[in-house]
Amino acid sequence: DGGVVTFDPLPSPRGAVHTLASLERVVRPAFQKRRKTLHNGLKDVVADAVLESVGISPTARAEDVPVDAWGRLAAAMDALGPPTLG
Repeated sequence: DGGVVTFDPLPSPRGAVHTLASLERVVRPAFQKRRKTLHNGLKDVVADAVLESVGISPTARAEDVPVDAWGRLAAAMDALGPPTLG
């Protein structure tokens, strides 16, 4: 048996307008560390205050965060600018 799956793009990103780079910057490390809280998984990427400013608890686990909240976090990262090395 076979099937066809089609995807229709959303008219705008969920949560807030953001770049793919910023979304990957927070989602990838959050999901790489199994069973870690966001505070521990993202401590090198984003401050707890930024998480809280978009309605995400630093004690939450990545899998418990709704898609639109990831979009708001990515938008906040866009507003902060590119990461600095150092």
